[in-house]
Amino acid sequence: MDNNTILKFDFFKPFRIFLAYLVPLVVIVVFVTALVLNWQMNKYRTGEVVIDDRIAVDVMVADTPEKRQKGLTVKDSLGGREGMLFEFPHADRYRFWMKDMAFPIDIIWLIDEEIVDFSLNIPPADPSLKVIPGYQPAVPINKVLEVPAGFVAEQGLRLGMTVSYRIDTK
Repeated sequence: MDNNTILKFDFFKPFRIFLAYLVPLVVIVVFVTALVLNWQMNKYRTGEVVIDDRIAVDVMVADTPEKRQKGLTVKDSLGGREGMLFEFPHADRYRFWMKDMAFPIDIIWLIDEEIVDFSLNIPPADPSLKVIPGYQPAVPINKVLEVPAGFVAEQGLRLGMTVSYRIDTK
């Protein structure tokens, strides 16, 4: 080694190497955590609603304010015996709208285990409208079953019919 060569020691190199591994690891952990939390928050319970002891409808359950607000906008369509059950903490005349919906529906308004009203063949909201129409039952309800448009007529549903629920508790 000649006298003109100066040995350089980079005191920050271990720190830079540490950061080079730590930063991407933290980003990955935060991203995965956000995905898991979002999945848990948006995970719907499922089950079956049985009308008049003979008509079974497979349902997703909207049981939080966030899920009730999204409603069926999470679906592109419904099969003939599919729907969404909305559960509310107390009876009221809740207002529904069809914002961001992709298909028409029938709404079956329920109080406990009884059909008390219908809103039939409701089309998706026209996105050009400034005010989106709302739909409400004639009486207070604590549950709502949304099904494909035409379902109520096809199945011959009537006011006063009984409804039972087999919903997952998870």
